Amino acid sequence: MLKKLTFVFLVVSFMIAGALVSMADEDEDFIFYRYTVNNAIYAAEESQGRPEEYSHEAVIEMYSSLFFDADSKSDVEFIKDINITEKNDTKDNNKDYSFSAVLSENVLPEEGNAIILMFFIRQDDTYEELIPPEEIDPSQCRMKMIEPITLELPNVGEDNPNHIRIIVFLKNSYKELTLDNIQIYDAKIVINQFNFWNTLIKKWSDAVNQLNSDIFSK
Repeated sequence: MLKKLTFVFLVVSFMIAGALVSMADEDEDFIFYRYTVNNAIYAAEESQGRPEEYSHEAVIEMYSSLFFDADSKSDVEFIKDINITEKNDTKDNNKDYSFSAVLSENVLPEEGNAIILMFFIRQDDTYEELIPPEEIDPSQCRMKMIEPITLELPNVGEDNPNHIRIIVFLKNSYKELTLDNIQIYDAKIVINQFNFWNTLIKKWSDAVNQLNSDIFSK
């Protein structure tokens, strides 16, 4: 009788042990599955968190070596007839200049595809943003002419010229910019030191010319 009870006890013990092992395996499988799913969700959230929309700051940071390399040259032309001239309506501030340009013939109006103009000035060995970037809608340019953009140049004197670099590209190309799809335009502008007597003579000359114009127009 004792042997039978012992045998039954052993059988029951083995059955309980087997059940516990099976439950443990199922728990491990569940934990592993939950961990995998959580990782997948986290990776998806991380991917969605990456900046996909256009940002001036992100583009400048991403392509700084391309934009600011002194040896970077490009044959691409999005704008032409570029002029940077002193503004006539701000005679008291000889640092005010006006940028003007015309769209090239190969630039066609396309909805949502603006032209980006970035203006930089070289200071020592680095480039600094001269003005915030401009977005030009080709469909809004009459006769393909870009409306004048005001630039205030910081450097004065023949020994301190303004080295300007303009970067131009199509907005929808910002994810893959190379020398094959950006325009680089460099200009050097020297602003003469302020001269009181020259300024006085110029103002007197302008006044005389205006007076003569008024007299002859009557």
